[in-house]
Amino acid sequence: SIEQRLAYNIDQLPDVIKVSSRITSRTRGVDIDLLLETAPDIDVPMKTEEVLEVTREVIVERMGLKLGKVQVQIKHAPYPKE
Repeated sequence: SIEQRLAYNIDQLPDVIKVSSRITSRTRGVDIDLLLETAPDIDVPMKTEEVLEVTREVIVERMGLKLGKVQVQIKHAPYPKE
């Protein structure tokens, strides 16, 4: 499925702990909502750009689908207790 393939590829990125996605098919392509759990000390804009790049690569280049709207939500994992 598209969700599994996308989640697998995004999960390979450094500092990404968990990925869940929801994909909605539209006439103009697929809309994707992503919820990521990441390490607590990441650079959010940079990580968002990485995720968008991987999403574009998987959906457009590998699967040949049209990409609609992509929404990325990032939740940070808690800092480890000392």
